[in-house]
Amino acid sequence: MENQVRETLAKIVQQYGMDVIDDPAKVQGLLKDLAGQHRREINLLMSALRAGVPQDLKSSSGPIAITADRLSVRLREETGLAEDAANWAVETWAAAIGIEVHFAVSAPPANLPGESVVPNVTSSEPPYAAPTVVPSTPYSDPIPPTPTSPVPPAPIQQNPVPPQREFAPVVMPTPAPAAKSATPVIAAVIALVVIGGGIFFLRPKGNAAATTTATGGGQPTPTNSAGPTPTVSPTQTSMPSPTPSPTPVAQVGSIEDGWYFAGDRSFKFFPPANWKFKVSNDSSVQWEHPDGENSGIMDLRVVTAAEGITLDQFAENAKKILNEGSTGFKVQSVTDQKLGTEMCKLLFGTITLPGNVPGKSGVILALKNGQAVVLTVGSTNEAFEESVKDMDRAIDSWTWLK
Repeated sequence: MENQVRETLAKIVQQYGMDVIDDPAKVQGLLKDLAGQHRREINLLMSALRAGVPQDLKSSSGPIAITADRLSVRLREETGLAEDAANWAVETWAAAIGIEVHFAVSAPPANLPGESVVPNVTSSEPPYAAPTVVPSTPYSDPIPPTPTSPVPPAPIQQNPVPPQREFAPVVMPTPAPAAKSATPVIAAVIALVVIGGGIFFLRPKGNAAATTTATGGGQPTPTNSAGPTPTVSPTQTSMPSPTPSPTPVAQVGSIEDGWYFAGDRSFKFFPPANWKFKVSNDSSVQWEHPDGENSGIMDLRVVTAAEGITLDQFAENAKKILNEGSTGFKVQSVTDQKLGTEMCKLLFGTITLPGNVPGKSGVILALKNGQAVVLTVGSTNEAFEESVKDMDRAIDSWTWLK
């Protein structure tokens, strides 16, 4: 992260007093005027300010190290920020209001992408009247982990992907073959270890005559199969040459073998024990928790940004639209590597807690290559349709920014 932004924030608080933290618009305007070239750092600081980080630091009555650690975790959960980004934001606000905080974060294990590392925090509390600017480790975009073992894991042969085309119905589960690359396969298998039994489904494309039910533990049971079912061979040691996919669209993989595709990305997860999933011929994916209280319909799509539109612009505009009378919606940026992890976390975590399902909810996971994966959930048919409409309004806003 740029230390210039940290120094600028400290000067703003020193010049305008502690009351300035209660005026986000003023803080944002001053940061843009004084350090406008550092948009990412400014966005991080504003996310932390809206989440109440400086206020909680200021009013903390306990050990500041524990408070800082708690605020970093909360910031990551609420905004989807990476750990080092959240730590930097907390450190910077602490320094600006005169509190010294240091996060010492060890490097994450190379074989567990997306796994959080609990930071060790040490701190002291100088008076507020003398803000201290504390440098932190420079922030960079998450780098895909490198294997620590000299012998790479054996790649898994997965089902081919049907040819890319516009978002239109196709018959499930007999997609036309197209090879997948080994990189997303290995990342998906690693993500499976992190999730510990999560799964997400893509909305099937077409009026499939078959209905397939997948049960927990990765043991799905197909019924009335409409055609041959592709399978994944865990013992396959060679991979076919990848076929490029120039136009990403959402496609459904085979329920039986556990593979699911979003554009040119593929992920393999299994449902938690006793959960029931069914892909119906109305192109919806229905799910039900064994307690009978947690059920609903979901839809997954991939959208691509208009040329020249940044994901930050889209996310900000989408948030404004979704916040107008809508609840349970989130917009956040993730890396390709963490897409499967975040999707499962949202599906089985904050969005669909058993026994406490919001009527409608959804999430837009923005990717750095100009795409976004859109997950929409509804506890009833009516709530699902309303949820889709709200999401469509947000997606349409992408084109307004031309």
